Amino acid sequence: MPSSALPAMQIVDDWGLIQELAPRSGASLSYDRTRDCLVLVGGRTGGAVLGDHWEHDGTRWAMRSTTYALEAAASTYDARRNVVVRFGGTDGSPVPSDVTSEWDGVQWVTKNPSARPSARSHAGMVYDEARGVCVLYGGAGPTGLLGDTWEWDGTTWVQRMVTGPPASATHAMAYDARRGRTVLQVGPETHEWDGTSWSKRSMSLPLLSDMSMVFDRSLGVCLLVSPSSMRTFTWDGANWTELSPAGVKPSMRRGASLAYDETRQRAVLFGGADFSAFRETSDLWEFRSSRWRLLDEGTVPPPRNGAAMAVCSIPQSVVLFGGADVFGRLLADTWVWGEHRWYRALTSLSPSARRGHSMVGFGWNVVLFGGENGNAYWNDMWAFSPLAQSWFPLVPSVLPPARSEHAMSASDASGQRFVLFGGRDKNGLLSDTWTWDHNSGTWTHELPAHRPPARFAHGIAFDEVSKRAILFGGTDGATKDFGDTWSWDGKDWTQLAPTRSPTPRSNHAMTRGVSGRLLLFGGDGPLSDTWEWSGTDWIGRTPRVSPPSGEALLESLVDHGQALLVSSRLVVREIDTWFFGPAHEARTVEVGTGCSGSGGVPALGATAATLGSPLRVELVRGRAMAPLVLGIATASQDIAVGGCRLRLAGSIAFLPAATNADGFVRANVTVPRSAALLGQHAWIQSFVLDLAGASGIGLAFSSAVDVGIGR
Repeated sequence: MPSSALPAMQIVDDWGLIQELAPRSGASLSYDRTRDCLVLVGGRTGGAVLGDHWEHDGTRWAMRSTTYALEAAASTYDARRNVVVRFGGTDGSPVPSDVTSEWDGVQWVTKNPSARPSARSHAGMVYDEARGVCVLYGGAGPTGLLGDTWEWDGTTWVQRMVTGPPASATHAMAYDARRGRTVLQVGPETHEWDGTSWSKRSMSLPLLSDMSMVFDRSLGVCLLVSPSSMRTFTWDGANWTELSPAGVKPSMRRGASLAYDETRQRAVLFGGADFSAFRETSDLWEFRSSRWRLLDEGTVPPPRNGAAMAVCSIPQSVVLFGGADVFGRLLADTWVWGEHRWYRALTSLSPSARRGHSMVGFGWNVVLFGGENGNAYWNDMWAFSPLAQSWFPLVPSVLPPARSEHAMSASDASGQRFVLFGGRDKNGLLSDTWTWDHNSGTWTHELPAHRPPARFAHGIAFDEVSKRAILFGGTDGATKDFGDTWSWDGKDWTQLAPTRSPTPRSNHAMTRGVSGRLLLFGGDGPLSDTWEWSGTDWIGRTPRVSPPSGEALLESLVDHGQALLVSSRLVVREIDTWFFGPAHEARTVEVGTGCSGSGGVPALGATAATLGSPLRVELVRGRAMAPLVLGIATASQDIAVGGCRLRLAGSIAFLPAATNADGFVRANVTVPRSAALLGQHAWIQSFVLDLAGASGIGLAFSSAVDVGIGR
């Protein structure tokens, strides 16, 4: 078959959801010893049960695949077969799952044994290293708690007909590799399984409502953590000892996930539902040397309303500050979107907690003005530098009066001036206009001949076509929402008369567009429609998919050719990040199969390829300790080479590597941050030196992956 590249596609602007590791509880977490990574699957966030699969390589999370959407599934790593085993769980329906599935580093495979444990969630499962089987105990079935014991050898489930511990769905299990025992904690009772029978060993542990357990290989003891109380204990086979970790520790929570990272010799705790914040989390902690340490604050800001967001051009990043959470508690946290991810800026000085403020970007900084805290309205002014990761107050001699729910925008092409209009204060609605000159650092109270009626919760953004600030909508808070359009030329307001227009609305999001057209999204109603301003008229867009209705914040990342939208929905406690721009989806598809070698049939997998991010490529089932090359090509083909298939064509680059003792190798390839690569494809295949390879030329070929580069 001749080589071929995918044909060029007509690219249109569209909405796309940015894949992020959502906060969650009830996720399955295992450590993959061969691939040296944490494997996180499923769980629950807000009202949704998840089916996404993420991996942490010791540095960062990367999404690998999707599988059955389940929470409270049991999982463990089978070191004999180098797979993660997952059983049961629930999708929220009355009947839980009885499915067994395995992850081999490339794909999830559903197993269909004739005999299997009954459907259940909240079971415990560990891998018995001495006997090479996975041991499963208990859980919650459709009719009640379970207390049965099963073992899985990769082919068959076998029920062990023994007298066991009390039925439970709140127990904790770990395999003690030093003593060759499975340790089970049920309430205050400690039981051990030796492969033949259960024996009760202790009644000394206090009653804990939520607990997880791992074997700490560095200490040779089982480590039990109760996330609901953040108490920590060790079991040495004879006695429980409570630890008193010094320093900071995770907040109390339920449904957190615990695993043991053998390479770094640390227990890791992920996520759970935070008791104090009343929401799921996505933070990652390590426990080592009797101390907790925060590894990752979390990957997304918590849901909120009344926040503000602005874009900074040097470096190009989006800054989000403040708002109020689902319980109305005011926030003073700062989050930055950069390098295709959110991170929290831990600043020593910041504006006070507030909502209803407004922000706008100027070169190196973003500027914040106003807002309120429920008792007082503010007219303070602050600047944040993403480079310095710090806030600092601005104290001009003249300031606009205090207010909230006003709107601000750049008012000329230089980006050194912005206009502020309207809002509300303790006395009611405002209709005044102020301009800020960033060069002189001064406010000017403008007195235009014309002005929009007083309002709040309106939108305003700079229009690249007319070189004016465009204002749309808002509300008087009593009788109506506005649907009028106004422009500001630096001296006066002009009401425009477009032939088409969005419906009247408030709390919508607006930004300068990435294709030269101002962009408007959503609003109260709830609304989720998308509009662009042509310079003279509103144009309704019909994207293939839209962000859900909810409070939205929108900013334009011109250098990246996209607008970034944060959609927050407090009712279901969810928050998403979306982009609007050329519709390029980052995707990875396995192509064909490998050909047999002495380590089995090699298979290749890869994470999604996004601009500026590492592309993680992994090979499993290669010959142990063997040299290989990874070929990265610009086109594909399908040519027989002995009993193998060559799938690379065009320009091909080769990267040398070598497998480890398990026939595994990982390579990281950074995708350049170049918009020209969007929508392009690369094909990757590995060739392992193996005299038993079916190619007949001393090589075993892997399957290939088709990598589509997206955002």
